[in-house]
Amino acid sequence: MSPSIGQGANSTFEDAYELALCCSQASSIEAALNTYEQRRIPRTELMQNRSALGEMRYYASDTEAIERQMQERSQMTIEEYQDWVFNYKPVLELIPSSV
Repeated sequence: MSPSIGQGANSTFEDAYELALCCSQASSIEAALNTYEQRRIPRTELMQNRSALGEMRYYASDTEAIERQMQERSQMTIEEYQDWVFNYKPVLELIPSSV
């Protein structure tokens, strides 16, 4: 994840918390890892996309176009995205998995 949104360390803390939660509640390591992936991939994917687009700002001459592209790609305004990032609350129950 590029450092443009400053969420690398924060994401790591979220990962550790979610992984511990999944491992403590699952019946097997496979189920824990499947649940962990289901929970984390969508969130980290969006953060990585935003981060990559933010990184492009350093090289782009049209910052407004980059910001518009970021909003279109994530379907969130900057305010909604910040709220989503900074008010994250992990789910305390497991997501049923197929394993």
